[in-house]
Amino acid sequence: MTPGIRAVFAAAIAVSLFGVACDSGETKTVYVDRDGDDTDDDTDDDLADDEAHRPLPDGFSGATPGLTIVQLTKDHDGWGRADCTDCHGDFHEAGYRSPICATCHGRNGAAGRWMDHDTDGCADCHYARHAGSGFRSPDDCVVCHKFLTFPECMKTEAVDAVVIGAGGGGLAAAVTLAQSGVQTVLIEKHYKVGGYMGRFERSSYRFEQSLHGFDGLDENRQGMNIELLRRLGVWNRVLPVRGESIIRLQYPKFTFDVPANVETFRADLKEMYPDEAEGIDQLFMEMYELDIVFKAMIRMEYEGETPELLAILAAHAGAVARMAGYMSMTLGEFLDGFIHDARLRTVWTSLAMLAGAPPDEESAMFFNVMWMGYHIGGWWNFEGGSGALADALADVFVENGGILRLDTLATQIETEANRVVQVRTKDDVCYRPQIVIANANVLSLVDELAPEAPWPDDYVDDIHGMTVGLSAVQVWLGVDTDLSPLFDGVAEISVSKTWDAVEGFSYATDGVPEKVNMAIVNYSMLDRTAAPAGKNVIAITTRLPWDWRNRWGLPTSYAEYLKIRREIAEILVDRADEIVPGLRDHIEVVDVGTPHTMRGFTLNPRGSIFGWHTTPDQSLFERLPAETPLENLYLASAWTFPGGGQSAVLHSGYTAAQTALGLLP
Repeated sequence: MTPGIRAVFAAAIAVSLFGVACDSGETKTVYVDRDGDDTDDDTDDDLADDEAHRPLPDGFSGATPGLTIVQLTKDHDGWGRADCTDCHGDFHEAGYRSPICATCHGRNGAAGRWMDHDTDGCADCHYARHAGSGFRSPDDCVVCHKFLTFPECMKTEAVDAVVIGAGGGGLAAAVTLAQSGVQTVLIEKHYKVGGYMGRFERSSYRFEQSLHGFDGLDENRQGMNIELLRRLGVWNRVLPVRGESIIRLQYPKFTFDVPANVETFRADLKEMYPDEAEGIDQLFMEMYELDIVFKAMIRMEYEGETPELLAILAAHAGAVARMAGYMSMTLGEFLDGFIHDARLRTVWTSLAMLAGAPPDEESAMFFNVMWMGYHIGGWWNFEGGSGALADALADVFVENGGILRLDTLATQIETEANRVVQVRTKDDVCYRPQIVIANANVLSLVDELAPEAPWPDDYVDDIHGMTVGLSAVQVWLGVDTDLSPLFDGVAEISVSKTWDAVEGFSYATDGVPEKVNMAIVNYSMLDRTAAPAGKNVIAITTRLPWDWRNRWGLPTSYAEYLKIRREIAEILVDRADEIVPGLRDHIEVVDVGTPHTMRGFTLNPRGSIFGWHTTPDQSLFERLPAETPLENLYLASAWTFPGGGQSAVLHSGYTAAQTALGLLP
């Protein structure tokens, strides 16, 4: 178990190469020229002639953490007042309490405090100061009343383990340690857990932050992530939900609903591309066999090298060997052995949008694992969104004796010889752990958190030589009517202006919002709790560069940033309104996230949502392992094996914790 899947894969290769002996639904397929004008533009010309669109509502919310320009100063009329909602209750359309405001806007003049008494008893002496404001002691108190800085730590606690960052990887690591009886402190800079695995509220709407589909939860097909959720103690605490189709693909003159049933998907492709039928069959059979092998490897990590699992790998030795070859291939190179029709390849690789690279750059095996997870293991969401999963993990952690510290930023990792000896926080509370798991981007770890650590030069050079993946742009909409009939049974619509995947990707890297690929998701179709009855939560997601338009206008002014952000929202909503007519006219609430929003909440360089770019030389086993050159420091997150995606980061955290557990006495 503790050696991890890298060792499992090596063992599987040995089985395949050396012959080690062991004992023993319906779907819709439509070709459409919607406006009948024989052009690639499917916009209804009558709509284009209508009167001007209704403008988006005012009151954009979602200030970006880390931007000094949104920090409150003494010029603010409410400087020093504790209850922000007295004046600003409607600005963010609800969803916030006053202590949360400090995350983006600073402490608003709150006085610092000396650490000369037990902080757990703040309310004992100070409750009257904010009586009736709904503050919770002590967690809310320390959000604004930070402890005064000293050269030495104001308070030092010896603990077994510290996990830095309560995103999916950190939560999985912390739960695994706590369930094993390890005294664990989980520290998180944000006011809630989850990282990208989360949700937020505006008015009566609850918005999903990132999840399009969670893979591998089909019990009938022994989905590869069921056992992981069981081991993390949350399988019976969340309610997975799914639809009859995975996603609707919309290309020029072509619309296709990708069915949830994998065999129906195969039959549809063969019907549409009969000349490629033999290659399609071979491709599906290869994916089935790779799925058997990969699931055996996952089970071997949990169960060890049992005779049953070794027998499975021996029986599929050829697939194990081929899998090793696929590790160095791009997705395009992999497909060369099976299918050749350009449009079929585009349809087959449409999920590459979830990994952030075109087929000629995308890691073949990373995509294949994702494809198997979604098409064989199922495309799922959760009632309550991915935040329900994050909250369930946090509950399991606390129930097992874990200590959760929110609004707590790790600022320094101190080392002696080749070990971490102390983790310091912004409040000058220090922890002296036996092990540390960093669920954080490795660039910040090396350059900012632990710059004085004895990192080997080649380790640092390798990290600085890797390419950071893309970020995202999101427009979240609360609409006052039920638009589900316009989605016609499919919760997500993927819209592409071109059949050329490389050209489509260039619209993202070059910053062309009018043409960039985008997804429109009606979360209310899968999660009935996301919006009030008769209303919907809809999100538009796409990708534009971090440094687009002079870093989104931020060097000029915050007003310029807001202006550009609104322009992007207007463009994307206009495009979505062409696909879902009437969408704009029913918008009640709107919020927008840019790459700088992603950076502010996660600290990921350039606001990356994937970690490293998912090329063959930066994916799966080429990503960083859990181990680091420091003997008691381990890594989790999308920046490490196996990569980006919610199920992947949970696996990274579980693996990091299992590896670290081998060092505890």
